[in-house]
Amino acid sequence: GSLGCFRHLGNDAAMSEWMIGIDLGGTNVRAAAVAHDGTLGRVLIEPIDRRDEEPLEPFGQLVRLVGALIAEAHDLPSGIGIGSTGPVHPGEGVIDNPFTLPPNLQGNVRDAIESAFPVPVVLENDANAAALGEYWRGAGRGAEALVCMTVGTGIGVGVVLRGVVHRGPRGVHPEAGHQIVDLGGPPCYCGAHGCVESLAAGPALIEAARARDVICDSPAEVFERSFAGDAACREITSAAREAITAASLNLVATHAADVVLFSGGALGDPAGVIAGVQAALDGFEFTPPGGTRVSLAELSDLAGCYGAAYVALAAGASRVAS
Repeated sequence: GSLGCFRHLGNDAAMSEWMIGIDLGGTNVRAAAVAHDGTLGRVLIEPIDRRDEEPLEPFGQLVRLVGALIAEAHDLPSGIGIGSTGPVHPGEGVIDNPFTLPPNLQGNVRDAIESAFPVPVVLENDANAAALGEYWRGAGRGAEALVCMTVGTGIGVGVVLRGVVHRGPRGVHPEAGHQIVDLGGPPCYCGAHGCVESLAAGPALIEAARARDVICDSPAEVFERSFAGDAACREITSAAREAITAASLNLVATHAADVVLFSGGALGDPAGVIAGVQAALDGFEFTPPGGTRVSLAELSDLAGCYGAAYVALAAGASRVAS
């Protein structure tokens, strides 16, 4: 399926006034045409292709989506940015995430797409892409230290300090979704117990419900039962919110963040999460001068597309400057 309608971006004399931003999550992939000024064009959305009855061409789904956007534009973009659920290796253009992505979406995505189209491709962690998108065009505009937490199939955290993504050695993405908030908490595939992802991500909610003999097919169902008064589900969603709040306090203490944003399909009660985290931070000793503003991300499911496009734009500017 797809959303939106394509509009020609830029003038006819300028062949490269737009980029493609791809958000590759654990459940869906979104590909968007984005102008250099941030205007959004066509958006394509599909579920991740997880068929295993036949070998799939590596990254064939992404190549097809990119081809559709280019064909409709009658014009090549200046660059293609990909924000992918991690682990990823941006410098090498490699996705290495057997935890939430199928085999056909593993490996060198940069080479796969650049071999199909004569356009430079850059890779970024999806949490970083979402944070950059909000910093560029969303609720994070003007933030000096921005933390953006996405709560969905996993929990991703992107940190943008004065316009620059916070990274580790050799560009590695810090996995703040795996900070431990409850030493006695449930085990996670990362090897730890009680990290925030093991308590508050969508699959964790479903697993916790099933451990209590409550069969739920989605995080939304866990929350629906909680709101309806189911004691087991209420306990699960309460633990999830406490984990998210504790993680937020840790992130503000660590980065002196002046803005904390939330997005993702597994928040359950977004307004309640925002109010709870804001109240905790209002009474927290280590917010920066002026305090910390907590809000929902403005760009919703498209933050990653905007941010991936922004990464491509910045990479292009860097190439021109050099």
